[in-house]
Amino acid sequence: MKKFLITLLTIIISAAIILYGFTPISLGDIIRSLPLPTLASTGTPASEFIENRTVINNFSYNANSNDSAADNNESSADITHNFGPITEEITSISVESGEELMSKFIDAMNGRAQSVTVKVPRGDEEFYMNELKEQIPRFSDISQMQTKWITYSGSCNVDITYNDSVIIMAYLEGKIPALSSDNQQVLDEALRIHDKLITKNMSDYDKVKAFHDYIIGFNTYRNTGERSHSVIGALIDGQSVCEGYTEAFDLLCYLSGIECIEVDGTGETASVSGPHAWNKVKVDGVWYNVDVTWDDPVSSSPVLRYDYFLISDEKMAQDHQWYLYPHIPSADSSYDN
Repeated sequence: MKKFLITLLTIIISAAIILYGFTPISLGDIIRSLPLPTLASTGTPASEFIENRTVINNFSYNANSNDSAADNNESSADITHNFGPITEEITSISVESGEELMSKFIDAMNGRAQSVTVKVPRGDEEFYMNELKEQIPRFSDISQMQTKWITYSGSCNVDITYNDSVIIMAYLEGKIPALSSDNQQVLDEALRIHDKLITKNMSDYDKVKAFHDYIIGFNTYRNTGERSHSVIGALIDGQSVCEGYTEAFDLLCYLSGIECIEVDGTGETASVSGPHAWNKVKVDGVWYNVDVTWDDPVSSSPVLRYDYFLISDEKMAQDHQWYLYPHIPSADSSYDN
């Protein structure tokens, strides 16, 4: 029997060498296999509590007495995840002016509605839908928007496709029934990252700094195609551009219940100016700008900086431009740490 077991073990080990010894492994796979920083809490992964979307807003887990939270003398009481902020889903609005259209449509977008019926004055359907399409730069969360109407019906329909991070938020809120395989992978990975980085008694400042630092440490700024322009590139591939950095930061903040939005605008350097995206985040009741991408400069060696971490509009405006849409909060000061 002993000889049989030894022979069987030898076959298994040989098969493992053949299987894994010649299988390419990506840098992202290697990084994900390593332990995260010592801030990590190693309680039961939050992802295990998401089954059939029965948990939408809050869920808890007990911290392991041997994890870093215990090392920091933190209580082993339940750690609660507050997704959000969560807003009511609005699927129908009535408007009588372009200004009212923008205001109410933003409310619907913040509620992550997938389809919105817009009631307008009869005969003005095309005018209002053209107005909406022209103003799509206002809506950083939207990747595509389709409109349709019947003339003189007084009713228009708007179908909305959000970026991947917002789709995941909508799923957690029970507003869509399922995720694509890519987005399910992102959700699982985002929960893993969040659970490892965040401990019970961390301040919001410490949380957003941990998210900022992780995204920079994991990513290389590189345009590899469609995936690099989304949270998929930033949290799975480790290769992304500004949209990926921005979506990843937004999603991780959402998992901690920290208010965060994405901002589209223009970034300017001495030699070039072009479309750019970054975040605004609310810490201790105050809004600030965070540009994770520009805190991760292209370099031959890893660089982590905080030049664009929790700064004011005034400082941001030195090399960023954006429209002052009413729904984008102002950042009147930089964080004084």
